Amino acid sequence: MSSILDACDPAYRTRLVKGTTLLEQGTTSGALYVLEHGRVGVFRGPVEVAEVSEPGAVFGETSVLLNTAHTATVKTKSDCDVYYFKDAAQFIRHNPAITYEIAAILARRLDRANSFITDLNESARNAANIWAW
Repeated sequence: MSSILDACDPAYRTRLVKGTTLLEQGTTSGALYVLEHGRVGVFRGPVEVAEVSEPGAVFGETSVLLNTAHTATVKTKSDCDVYYFKDAAQFIRHNPAITYEIAAILARRLDRANSFITDLNESARNAANIWAW
């Protein structure tokens, strides 16, 4: 299986030290990050909602593609190696391999969200049937 890391050009690779803020909730940076090594925290307000260490994880793509503000703050929790694309919209437009990999990532997220919603609906129907006797 291919990975977005396979499509990243080493010229865009950089090292970030622990405590670096990649993206700030509520701002628009136009940047995209792809994690190669390390751990980052994803925060909504003061609450950490996820810790990510999976190589190939992408941050900033939704903001770039929808031209909206970042929905979370992302900070390094260890020294990290990332691929950094400052003008991600232009980079995505001119790199079909990256575009394809981002589309695949978003499709997997959508599939998981659809499965979750289906499971919730099924649970709600089952709960309603229990009380309908």
